[in-house]
This record gives sequence, structure tokens and C-alpha cells, in this order.
Amino acid sequence: MARRARRQRRSRRPKYNHRGYVRAPAERCETTGKNIYFSAAEAQGAADHVRTQRGVEVGAYEDPECGHWHLTSSGQG
Repeated sequence: MARRARRQRRSRRPKYNHRGYVRAPAERCETTGKNIYFSAAEAQGAADHVRTQRGVEVGAYEDPECGHWHLTSSGQG
């Protein structure tokens, strides 16, 4: 008896473009209540994402109190 060729099932997971992916912040700062970003590059990437998605001028800065990075709506950073 001949063997039937099995059709491969395609994954139902959507394809993502990981180059533009921005990780969601996991924590909030205890002093300011803002989202915490652990590096300057991560905060700048989030600021660029907000700028392109919402058209709002956003900047990144390092908080001198907690030492983490946050986003500022003043656009300076």
C-alpha cells in the first residue's frame, strides 16, 4: 500500500517583525510612578515608538533618585 504524503500544517501564530518590537516595562518607579526602563537604549526605543505611533514628542532621561530610565513628555532628554 502506498504511503500518502502528509501535508504540513501551517502555524497559526502571526508573524511578527521583531526589529520594531518594544518590550513593555515590567515595573513602575516608587518615587515618580513612571514606567521603569533599565537602559538608555531601551528607553530611547520606547520614546521613538511613542513618537511614531502617537506623533507626540517624547524624550528619555535617567532619574537621579532611582537610577532608572523614564520617559518625559517635555521631549527633552
